[in-house]
Amino acid sequence: TMDTTALSHQMFDQLFRQNKRQLFIVAFSYVRDEDVAQDIVNDSFMSIWERRNIPHRPHGEDVAQG
Repeated sequence: TMDTTALSHQMFDQLFRQNKRQLFIVAFSYVRDEDVAQDIVNDSFMSIWERRNIPHRPHGEDVAQG
């Protein structure tokens, strides 16, 4: 069986492969520079990877509820 770390890497790799082209197209449409657009893509995925273990609240859940 695959351990949690390997599974996390595999899921991230799949996310990256499935979305990198579309994210590049969107970034390029704003900056009109291939190198800058690629940097945006790389930085975005690096941020996702670095935050992978941070718990997230569901959308619409307010910290001050209650």
